[in-house]
Amino acid sequence: MGDVKVMSSRKAEEKTTAKTDVTSVNKGMDFTAHSYSKLTDLVREHSKHFVYIKTGLRAVDEMLGGGLLSGITVLGAKPTTGKTTLALQIAAHVAQERPVLFFSLESSAAHIVEKIKNHFINAGGSDATSLGELYIFSLEMDYGSSGGKEQVLSTDMIVKIIRDFYRQSEKVPLVIIDYLQLASLMDGIERRGSLQTRESVERAVLKLSKCAHRDNIPMLIISSTNRAFYKDGEDPSLSMFRESGTIEYSSDCALALTELNEKEPEKKKGTKKEQPTQQTQPTYLPVQPLRLVVLKNRYGRAGVSTDLLFYKEKDIFRGADDPDVQASSWSDKGEDKSPLSADRLRRING
Repeated sequence: MGDVKVMSSRKAEEKTTAKTDVTSVNKGMDFTAHSYSKLTDLVREHSKHFVYIKTGLRAVDEMLGGGLLSGITVLGAKPTTGKTTLALQIAAHVAQERPVLFFSLESSAAHIVEKIKNHFINAGGSDATSLGELYIFSLEMDYGSSGGKEQVLSTDMIVKIIRDFYRQSEKVPLVIIDYLQLASLMDGIERRGSLQTRESVERAVLKLSKCAHRDNIPMLIISSTNRAFYKDGEDPSLSMFRESGTIEYSSDCALALTELNEKEPEKKKGTKKEQPTQQTQPTYLPVQPLRLVVLKNRYGRAGVSTDLLFYKEKDIFRGADDPDVQASSWSDKGEDKSPLSADRLRRING
């Protein structure tokens, strides 16, 4: 009944406004003043929700024009490039100031907590003694039953949890979902239909988008990418997102996390070409250079990027141009000091 009363109140207000507008038209210039007043009130009301949420990574915030905004932000990347770690690092930072709802459909809650602890320890703290308002939801948790059937962490359940939290706490949380295709997979399991189709992903995106825009909730949604994007040298684009149709149009911001491989130095003309050596397996790099690219941004610039360093064993991301990274990564010995030069990467990785 509460919702019905609110809707009735809104309808009454719309009727009153309509009558006022008709009266104002008869008064000529008064209509302009009235309309301007309504517009400024509307802008003032919406500006309350137009707040940038700092990610904790200066270069990322600058690239996004200030940070994350309400609506859907999609983050796409290949497997093992640290997208979950990046999302958790943002969650741990934001949770110190506002609630964060982290939905993990790939890892257990215990695994997520261990990664956060490791991040805190290596970031200079002694332990994850205070996670702030970070709430973790994972597949193994009990979500009750309905009609004799066990509830799963489907898109509908995620939306229900977000709505219930918002109504009960009256706080706008940052929502992080890891990851989209698994949420749509759980939708198929819940309906006992096909496991996953393009249509199921589209339905999941539309439900989450409606939830985000209805209550001005910022959502960071991790997405897998198409196999075609796995090819080396492929430039990131909106088509890289798996079952990408609705993601391209419904997302407010789309980000791609891509690998940066060290390039071979160009040979001078006239030099003897070296014989190819025996191929070896790719060397494991404890510090992986990555590039975060903005593919779409409804509220800012697209096509911009920033370079990051992913410390895999420490569960930490740093901006490639952060002062603390620069100070500890290379010395003044005439080496190339550009943020991701071959000299610097070799020094970082020992």
